[in-house]
Amino acid sequence: MTFLEDALSLLGLKQELTPYAYRITLLGKSGGIIEGVKTVDLYSDSRIEIGVKSAKLVVVGENLKIKTYDQNQIVIVGKITGVCTA
Repeated sequence: MTFLEDALSLLGLKQELTPYAYRITLLGKSGGIIEGVKTVDLYSDSRIEIGVKSAKLVVVGENLKIKTYDQNQIVIVGKITGVCTA
C-alpha cells in the first residue's frame, strides 16, 4: 500500500473518492509524495519536472532531492515552495 492508500484506509475512506490520474501530498514545506508518476524529465536542486498522465508537474524549491522513485510514486525532500502544472 502507498502512503496515501494507508491514510485513506485509516480515515475510513475509499480510494474511489479520489479517482484522479495523480495525487500530490505535501508534508509542510519539507517534502512531498507524488503518485501517478510516469517520468522524471528534469531534476535539479531547485526544480523537478515530473511527467504524469496527460500533464507535467513542476516542483520548485530549495535543496530538492529525490528520496525514492519506484513504480509510480516519487518522494521528494527539501524546501518545497511551489507545485504547478505545465
